[in-house]
Amino acid sequence: MTPSQVTFEIRGTLLPGEVFAICGSCDALGNWNPQNAVALINENETGDSVLWKAVIALNRGVSVKYRYFRGCFLEPKKVKSLLTMDSLASTMVLKHWILDGLHVRLK
Repeated sequence: MTPSQVTFEIRGTLLPGEVFAICGSCDALGNWNPQNAVALINENETGDSVLWKAVIALNRGVSVKYRYFRGCFLEPKKVKSLLTMDSLASTMVLKHWILDGLHVRLK
């Protein structure tokens, strides 16, 4: 299957430490696991809202469902041992789904 670049956008404002992210029904969108979601990047401010975007490669001809959400990353405490510094991966905390069950199919 041929991949195609798809741009996802949402407008909104966030509290400090929060992110907008997208999660969905394929590998590129994390298979509905918020830990594997794609965080959107702040593109520009327009009035009271900010435009957030992510460009994701999706396969043509495959039906994909997705949802945006607002969340934050929790940084784990670093654990010191006598000789090494170990740390765990960040954890995404999903705070609020933005939109219900959207659907896209690339032709």
